[in-house]
Amino acid sequence: IAMDYAAQDPRFRYYRKENGGQSSARNMGLDLMRGSYFTYVDSDDYIMPDMLMQLYMCLKNADADMSMCALVRKSGAKETVMYAYNKHVVEGTEQICREFLVEKYVFGPVCKLFTAEIYRDVKFQEGTIFEDIEMLSRAYLKSQRIALCPYAGYVAMVREGSTTCSAFDQKKLDLLSVTHLIRRRYLESGLDLDQELMPFVLNGYLTILLMAMDAGAMEEYAKICDQLLKWVRHREHAICASRIVPLRKKIYVWLFSRKHPIFKKMLTAVRSGLR
Repeated sequence: IAMDYAAQDPRFRYYRKENGGQSSARNMGLDLMRGSYFTYVDSDDYIMPDMLMQLYMCLKNADADMSMCALVRKSGAKETVMYAYNKHVVEGTEQICREFLVEKYVFGPVCKLFTAEIYRDVKFQEGTIFEDIEMLSRAYLKSQRIALCPYAGYVAMVREGSTTCSAFDQKKLDLLSVTHLIRRRYLESGLDLDQELMPFVLNGYLTILLMAMDAGAMEEYAKICDQLLKWVRHREHAICASRIVPLRKKIYVWLFSRKHPIFKKMLTAVRSGLR
């Protein structure tokens, strides 16, 4: 199909490469592209026909470095709109990074239109997972203006075998090293982000704990899970008092901080109800 398009339309170019993983393919695309803007679409997802036009107009009207829209999460017949934005512009690197740390943006390169002049050199780390978050942490440090578009144009298909849905294994712990790397990077940036870094680290730790719990792997990975639980329990009061930690995560923290088995059952029940 790709070869047919390339033969019929000079705007399409066809390349063949040995499979080196998602990051390798994306980096090759960055090296080969010629346009002024670029976007990412994951292989099993799709975009609405006017998504790129909407993102382009939003970016140009705001004179922004990047624009982004909402995401539709599709699981079977169920569709959920996530990250629905009111139309506005986020100005200043510090505010942009602040909103990234507290999950105001989709944690991934999708739903976005990037200006090639600014972001062409922001490559993905190869050989790891959760490389999306690490890449975006560097992209936002290069950003001065981001335009948020009140439009849901990207459809993400929830599928078995994806990074977050597949069985828990040692590779999932890459999220911890990525979380710590971003924390150090932002501490060294000179930006005033101390208040937002605690919720960001909490998000990484809870993600690992919840994935391990869902997969029944907390005993197998007891050493690392116990370290994360110790960190969460030590900061329970500060987390529950924070105005920027979502209520859902405060509930998780409260339940994880109780050691009686009944609270683990309650946590599982809460998880089932929120899915």
